Amino acid sequence: MNEKAQRIKELCEVAIKTFVPKTAYHEDGRIEHESYCNQLVAFIASETGYSYFKGLLANDIIRHMEKSGDFAKVSYIDAKRLADDGLLVVLGLPDVPHGHVNVAYPGGSLVFSKKWNTSCPTVANVGPTADSCGIMGANWTYPSKEPTCYALIPRN
Repeated sequence: MNEKAQRIKELCEVAIKTFVPKTAYHEDGRIEHESYCNQLVAFIASETGYSYFKGLLANDIIRHMEKSGDFAKVSYIDAKRLADDGLLVVLGLPDVPHGHVNVAYPGGSLVFSKKWNTSCPTVANVGPTADSCGIMGANWTYPSKEPTCYALIPRN
C-alpha cells in the first residue's frame, strides 16, 4: 500500500472513532438519531487537501461532487482500485431530508451484495447508531438504493 492510501486508511479509522452518532430519547417515546457522515467525509477530504466539504450536509456534498468538475463518477471496482492507489473516493446517495456519504476504505475488500447483485467496496462509515459505524461493505450502509462513487481527480 502506498503512502497516500495508508494515510487515507488511517484517517478513516480516526474518523469513525471521532464522529460518533448521538441518540436522544424523548419523554413521549420518540427516539432521534444524529449521524455525522458529512463530517467524516469533510474531515478525511480536508486532511488530504480538499477542504470544500467543510460545513456541508451529505446532499450538498453529493451535489458538489456532481457539478464541480473535481470528481469523476467511477464503478465499484474502480472505487476500490483507486482507493487502494491512494485517491479519495466518496460514495453518496441523496435522500430527503438527508442523504448519506462515506469513504472507500483503502486495502478493504470487495464485498458481494446479494441485494445489488454486484461486488461493492468496503467503506469507512458513520451511521445513525453505533452498530452502523465502522469499516464495512457499502451494501450495509445504503439500505434502499445503490450509491454513486466519486473519485477526486488529482491536480498536479
